[in-house]
Amino acid sequence: MKMKWLNMLKKNKITVGEIIDAWLEHQKRECTQGHYYACAGVNKNYWQEIRSLRWCALESSVIKEYQDNKWGSAKSANRTLRNLKTALNWAEEEELIPHNPIRKVRRLRTEKNIKYIPSPTDVQKCIVTCRPNRYALYLFYINTGARKQEAFHLLKRDTFLEGDEPFVVLYTQKKRDRNRTPRNIPIPLDYRPILIEQIANTNSEYVFTHSNGKPLKSLSRWLPMLCKKAGVKPYQFHALRHYYAHDLWKNGASIDTIQMLLGHENQITTKVYLSQIRVPYSAVQYISRAAQVSESITINTIPVIPTRSVSQITV
Repeated sequence: MKMKWLNMLKKNKITVGEIIDAWLEHQKRECTQGHYYACAGVNKNYWQEIRSLRWCALESSVIKEYQDNKWGSAKSANRTLRNLKTALNWAEEEELIPHNPIRKVRRLRTEKNIKYIPSPTDVQKCIVTCRPNRYALYLFYINTGARKQEAFHLLKRDTFLEGDEPFVVLYTQKKRDRNRTPRNIPIPLDYRPILIEQIANTNSEYVFTHSNGKPLKSLSRWLPMLCKKAGVKPYQFHALRHYYAHDLWKNGASIDTIQMLLGHENQITTKVYLSQIRVPYSAVQYISRAAQVSESITINTIPVIPTRSVSQITV
C-alpha cells in the first residue's frame, strides 16, 4: 500500500479524493460512529467537486473560491476547511504526501454563535407535556447533564440508588481505541423513585429503551416535537446539558465541580458552557451605591497632602 502511494506521489497522481477516502477509513477505525458519519457527511456535501483535483493543485486561491462561493455559510465553510486540513495533516503524518498545501489558509470571519439554552419555564412546560414513556428520560438529562448517547447506553448495573447519596456511573468514549472513562453523577433524591420505577418497568439490561425493549439509538425528532407541543422554542439534547451546567453554577457549584460532572478533559470547554450566563442584577447594585457615596463626598472632605515649597527643599 505504501509503495503504491510512493509511486503515485512521484508522478503527482495522488488526488484529493484518494486522500479523503484513506482518511475516512482511518476515522472509521479509530473514532466513534457519530464522528465518522459527520466527516462522511462533509465529504458527501462539500468535497465532491475537489475530489478529482491532484493534491499539489490545492492552493490558497482555489480554497478561497470554494470558501466564498460553494461551501455555504461562513460557519459551514470554516467547518469544511477544518476537516480538510485535518485530512491532509493526517496524510502528511502518514508520509502519503510531503506537506499540507493548505496549512496556512485562514478561516472566514464569523459572528460568535450564541447557544440557545431553554429557560426554567420552557423546561417546566416540556416536563408537563412529556409522555409517560419518555418522562424519566427527559428528567434524567436535566438531573445529570448526560450526553445523548451516555443516557442511551446507561445499564441497570451502573445505577446505585440505595442509601442517602444515590448516583449513576456514566461512561465517555471519544475514540474507539481508548478505554471508556467513567464518572459518578449524583442523583437528586426526588428523582430517585422515578428512576427506580423506570428500571422496574424495563425488560432489558438498559435503563432507557423503546417499547419493544430494544436500546435507544437516535430519537432525533422526539425532542423538537416535544418542544412544538409544549409551545416553546425547539432545542436538542445538548441544550439540556448546557441547562444543567447553568443550573449548577447558579446554585453555587465551582467550575472544577462542573467540569468533573460534565466529564470535560479541559476546563476551557467548561468555561465555554458558562460564558452565556447572565450576571444577576443584584451583582451590580454596588455600582449605584458607589455612585451615591461619591456624590456625598465634597472637596472639603478630601484630605490635602501637605507639600514643601521650593525654599524648604534641602539637598
